[in-house]
Amino acid sequence: TLPILVYHQIRTSGTEPADSDEAISLERFTEEMQDLKATGYVPLSMEEVVGFMRGTFVPSGKPVAVHLDDGWKSGLAAYPVLERAGLMNRSRMKDEPDANVGNVAEAR
Repeated sequence: TLPILVYHQIRTSGTEPADSDEAISLERFTEEMQDLKATGYVPLSMEEVVGFMRGTFVPSGKPVAVHLDDGWKSGLAAYPVLERAGLMNRSRMKDEPDANVGNVAEAR
C-alpha cells in the first residue's frame, strides 16, 4: 500500500480559518511531517507514485507521498518543513506568477 497525503492549504497566521478538511496550520503540518520521519516513512517522487500505480515500481521500506494541492502560495511554507524531515517530494510548481499561487521563482 502507498499512503498519499494531500494538503490543500497551509495556514501560516492566526487570522486564517481554523484547521479543517481544506486547511492545516503550519505547526500541525510540521508535527505530522516529524511523525512520518520518526516512524521511518520514505518519500516517493510523483514519477515513482505513477510507477507504483502502474505496477512498474516497487518501493522499499515504508513509502509515502506528500502532495501540496493546487500550488497555493501558503504551500511554500511547507518546503522547509519537508526538507528538514527528509520528505521533500520534488513537487512541480507553476512557472507563471500569480497572486495566490506559488511559482518557481518564489521557491528559490
